Amino acid sequence: MEIKEFAAESFDVNRWVNAQFKDVDDVGADKRAQRLATQLQILATAAQQNSERVKARMRHQAAQMSRDVAALAKLVRAAQTHAADLTQAVDAQAAGMPAITRIAEAGASVRKAARIAAALDAQQQLETLPQRVEELVAAQKLALAWDAVDAAGSASVAMECLEQIRTATIAEVARAAAAGDSGAAADAVQALADHGYADAAEAEILRVRVDVGTKQLQDLESQFAQPDIHEVLHKAAAAIAADREFVTAAVGSAALLPRLVEQYVFAVQPLVERCAADAQRRSDTQAAAKLLAALNAFGSKISSVAGPDATSPLLAAAAGGISGLGIAEASRIRESSLQELQQIAYENGHAAAFVRTAVPALEATFADVAAALGRVTALAPAAGSADAVASVTTVIQDMVEFVQVGVTGLARRAGIDVSDLNKAADLAASIRGDMSGVAFQSMTDESKPDAVACAAAYALLSALIAERAHVVLKQARMQWAQYAQESMGQTEDTVKLTQDTVEPQAISDVEAATNDARRTAAAAVLFMMTAVFRAPLAREVQVITASGDSDTQVLVQFSSAPSENVVDLGERMHMLLPELEQAESLYMQLSRGVGQAPLSLYTDVVHYFGSEGDPLPAMLTLVLGAVQRALVAYVCRLEPPLSAQSLDQLRADVEYVASVAAAFESALDPRFAELQSWLHDDTVSSELLKKLQALSL
Repeated sequence: MEIKEFAAESFDVNRWVNAQFKDVDDVGADKRAQRLATQLQILATAAQQNSERVKARMRHQAAQMSRDVAALAKLVRAAQTHAADLTQAVDAQAAGMPAITRIAEAGASVRKAARIAAALDAQQQLETLPQRVEELVAAQKLALAWDAVDAAGSASVAMECLEQIRTATIAEVARAAAAGDSGAAADAVQALADHGYADAAEAEILRVRVDVGTKQLQDLESQFAQPDIHEVLHKAAAAIAADREFVTAAVGSAALLPRLVEQYVFAVQPLVERCAADAQRRSDTQAAAKLLAALNAFGSKISSVAGPDATSPLLAAAAGGISGLGIAEASRIRESSLQELQQIAYENGHAAAFVRTAVPALEATFADVAAALGRVTALAPAAGSADAVASVTTVIQDMVEFVQVGVTGLARRAGIDVSDLNKAADLAASIRGDMSGVAFQSMTDESKPDAVACAAAYALLSALIAERAHVVLKQARMQWAQYAQESMGQTEDTVKLTQDTVEPQAISDVEAATNDARRTAAAAVLFMMTAVFRAPLAREVQVITASGDSDTQVLVQFSSAPSENVVDLGERMHMLLPELEQAESLYMQLSRGVGQAPLSLYTDVVHYFGSEGDPLPAMLTLVLGAVQRALVAYVCRLEPPLSAQSLDQLRADVEYVASVAAAFESALDPRFAELQSWLHDDTVSSELLKKLQALSL
């Protein structure tokens, strides 16, 4: 029965009543009449309520329309006033225009006459400029030539003369630099700098001084079939010292010196490389150490000029022999045990087989790494040993990458954006995707257990890599410290000047990388076990506000009983413990299958994401707390004011979640507890509750 039927123009009461009782016997007539009366009463009540709502809305909008009309009238009056003012201003301007025009014309005539006079004078000066500049340059009176060109301005003839003077001044810089005449060089450099050619002056000084110094070194090398590296470096240091005095006097600072030193380093680097190659060919670590001693002595002499890192290219060249050992060790491991590990791929439904195959290959790779580190740290702290250690530790980086690639593949198959793993502990964080992937299903889904098993497998491998790396790198640290301490008693002309007792930074970097990979695998496990909560937490439905509006999008829809979303969350929370236990059982099977101690799957999760205690209960507490924090975050998005009915709904939802947490004997999250306290005692005050109390204003 619809009301539009009664509103039709052709509606006839008698005909409608007869139609309702057509084909109805006497017994059913009374029942039919009662049902029609009830339906008509409901229809009339609904029509009256709709009418009241329409009238109320019209009353509300009538006041608003009145305000809008008044504002429009005010705007029209203001526009009329501005139009009148503009008309008056235009009339006044038109009246004074002739007088202004005459004054402007008189002023223009005066200025034109002055410009003509100045132009005639400037033209006379420009005509004689090239001849005067040429005479000044020939007489080496460059300062006067610069002054003449500056006075001529930007005329084309002045620009031609400027180029002539610039070329002559740069040539003067080169002559003074070659002769070591710092006074003449300073005057020429200043003139060039005043005209924007400082870079050209510095480049010329750099070129000439390096040419002079390099020629001296080449002359020294050409005197001997096997030049003494100590003598060459001593001569280079003397040349740099001389350049320091010259450059400081000529340029006014030592800023150019580092670039000069770079050129000297470049000049002697081939000789250093030949000496290092010879030491490597003969496996003469003592010769390599003596080479490093000479380089360190050279670096000490020039460090105040060019900084402590100036000789780094030479040190790198000299260290090539020993660091090359590390590169060779790493290459050998990559072509054997590491290659076997990298060829192992995860196959769906075969997590146990994957772990049984991967762990022995991982152990073999670590055995090779430990042996290689033992060999290269035995050279510590000889030149290049730190680089050799770094080269070997890159193999551990490759194992870390093997796990990270596996986690990335798991995320892709499970419908997780890899970047979302960084937000695994924040259930309120927005994530990418439509939440339809395997990760967002419960453990009852046929694909979810295998995805969890895959996450557990990579979590196990990442934990093993981190633990084995800690043992191997700890041993390398001890060996490094021992050999470095023994080298302290050697003489200065061998390795004392080359020693570096600080352990290689690569050791700490690799340890950090293994921990990062372990945390990423833990995040994948956490995301996999909590993804089922993200869909209900992300849903947004309507809420009833105090004003009666219903277009505000928030977390829950308030009613007298717990809302549907919250009940959905509660049901998933009740399913959480069995699912956690099921995943834990999968992990235990994987661990036992490769002879590992039966650790908990959640050990790393609770360690990296801020929970304590036994892993499984701590994991449960971690997830329940994350759910509560997500609910608080969504509640804080509500826009005040809320109706009394909405506040009642909020209380019902909060109490329901609190009861679920109590069922697991889990403590409430502090912010969630504040929310619960406020709903029962409006005198509680905190930063969170100030926001929430505004909802009831």
